[in-house]
Amino acid sequence: MSGFVACVMLLGTALGWAASVPARSPSEELAHLAQALRHDPSLDNYQRLARFAAEYAESESSARAAFALGMADLEAKRWGPARERFRHARASRWLYDRAMLNLAQTELEIGGLEAARLTLMELSFAGSPLSEPVRILEAERRVRVGEARAAVEWLAEQADVAQRPALLLALAKAQLAAAEPGEAAETLNRVYYEFPLSLEAEPSNALLAQLRTELKGNFPAPSETLRRMRADKLWDQQAYRGARSAYVDLSVRAREPTRSEARVRAALALYQLGAQGAACGELGKISQAPPSVEGEFRSYRVRCGLRSGTDAGVEVELAVLADQFAGTEWYKGALLAVGNAALVRGDATRARDAFKRLVERFPSGEAAAEAHWKLAWLAYQESETTAAGLLEEHFERFPESPFLPRALYWRARAALAMGAEPLAERLLAFLRDYAPRDYLAQQAEGLLRRLQGATAGEGALPAWLESLRQRLGPPATGSAATSELAPAARLELEKAAVFEELGFPELAGWVLEAAIQQGPHPELHLAQARLAFAQQNYARASEILRRAYPAYWRSRLEELPREAWEILFPRPYWELIEREAQRQGLDPFLVAGLIRQESRFERHAVSSAGALGLMQLMPATARRLAGARLSESRITDPEVNVRLGTRYLAELLRRFGGSREKAVAAYNAGGTRVEGWATQGGAREPAAFVESIPVTQTREFVYTVLRNYRFYSDLYSGQPPTTVATASPEPPQPER
Repeated sequence: MSGFVACVMLLGTALGWAASVPARSPSEELAHLAQALRHDPSLDNYQRLARFAAEYAESESSARAAFALGMADLEAKRWGPARERFRHARASRWLYDRAMLNLAQTELEIGGLEAARLTLMELSFAGSPLSEPVRILEAERRVRVGEARAAVEWLAEQADVAQRPALLLALAKAQLAAAEPGEAAETLNRVYYEFPLSLEAEPSNALLAQLRTELKGNFPAPSETLRRMRADKLWDQQAYRGARSAYVDLSVRAREPTRSEARVRAALALYQLGAQGAACGELGKISQAPPSVEGEFRSYRVRCGLRSGTDAGVEVELAVLADQFAGTEWYKGALLAVGNAALVRGDATRARDAFKRLVERFPSGEAAAEAHWKLAWLAYQESETTAAGLLEEHFERFPESPFLPRALYWRARAALAMGAEPLAERLLAFLRDYAPRDYLAQQAEGLLRRLQGATAGEGALPAWLESLRQRLGPPATGSAATSELAPAARLELEKAAVFEELGFPELAGWVLEAAIQQGPHPELHLAQARLAFAQQNYARASEILRRAYPAYWRSRLEELPREAWEILFPRPYWELIEREAQRQGLDPFLVAGLIRQESRFERHAVSSAGALGLMQLMPATARRLAGARLSESRITDPEVNVRLGTRYLAELLRRFGGSREKAVAAYNAGGTRVEGWATQGGAREPAAFVESIPVTQTREFVYTVLRNYRFYSDLYSGQPPTTVATASPEPPQPER
């Protein structure tokens, strides 16, 4: 009896629990079933979704379910069922064009060539985002009806065929079908060499390998011009590993001057890959570069001379650059490198000379702003009074400078040194409003609390500050204004959301990219970033939004959508970060800010120096912290990496008396170097220590990590983690 009662009680508990779980809405059920089928195309999952489609017959949900079923059939090459599913899916406003395209493909596979032609004709209209795949299928249809030569001629006549690698690949396949393997090889060469980073490059290379075997001596080898084009395009797109390989090949097999040009570029690609020592060794073996690459050759020889400390060689190269390449990027880059290297060596005189030459020769641009700021900072270190004029000049010449927060802060400190407290207060308030989460804005807040009430009335602003305020405009107080998304783009946005909901992120991404090509808009970029985020591609998601909101770093929280902030400053592995930070007595937001800068939360990140994982630990450091040998896979394991990384950060904080600035700098550059930098300037405020870090990479690392820290703290302090939602148009639902 007691067992029976227990069973009844257990059943009652289970029924009560089931009753407490809210039933899914039809759209939620559809998403659940469709994504399950996409993940596991088993018969059970297929039948569950098919029952859903039947239950909601004649509805938008049913059409969407039919599309997902059709895609499963298509991938399994069940052409007949796929055709029927896509016919059903045409009823969806959002899926109509893609369903029609897939319907045409299934008709081709079944042999319904006339039906395929009629379907493709319906999709062939000017401006269609499916124009390219429609034309590819039409070419395939012509081949299947025995008109391969006509398909070749038709594709060759397309006005944009030369700019579209997918159409060129389709042309090559049609040429193969028309028994024209030599012509096909030439077309495939164009795809592989002219579009080296396209999706079609590797399939084209695979076909070329087959044709090389088949044609033997009749294979049309790519011209030197094509091979040079591939190398240059890889270089221009910063694909330096591929560029290095392509240039090495040219340096062996090309004629002059291409051979010598490629030799220089191969070395420069190696430099860009982080192997500066080996690259400088290669450059040192080149006595003279061709005129076309001499400027960059000499500019990098300057950098190599700075690495090795051969000052005489540096001056020789600089003299040639000044004489023969005075207005080029190569001379500008060399001057900036000389100035920065002089700062690292503590040679303020040489640094000042290089920066002055740069600003005089190149009065505008990013490098000029950087050089001018460093001149102002060098002056400030010697005397706050004499620096004031240079700082004001920086406002006038470079109002959009990324160094503006620094110029504002240190001009305020100069004002304090001269007893001009009202001016200092207004400069600090301006900085706080201009970039509220900048590291120096945080320092400004502390000074403002000390200066509270120092201003006796507003009074007239100095002309230079009034000019700056007018040029930058008043600080924003509300959401960033953007134009309304056009109705056509809105439809594409909704369409992408439907594809994502059904488990087809690749189709969603294709739709969004096509829409952005028609006209960029923050909503489209946000959807694109959301998609990357959902696939755990945090670096790409963040990069998309950095392009969409380039001034995000000085925006107020209310100026961007909350979702955008959560993608820009994500919290993957948050429970792990919080747990390990607590174990080491760290603020988890500081750890998150450091990881964001080190690896963008990419667990398998590897730096050019060999640092690994989320917190970019060097293998030797990881072994020391663990007290054991660790394989690379163990170091990149998030649990191990964050545990050791937080232990290391806590160790550095203890070493530097709790100074976040010095600990973060040491995390990047090493504790010994930071101890040396800290003693060079005596007792200084933290902000002065940061700006005086002589290594640009470390200095900017500290600024960025501490800015990240403020963003994380302000965004998430006191509230639980939230998930990034995916918006999707809700289909109308019939009664059951």
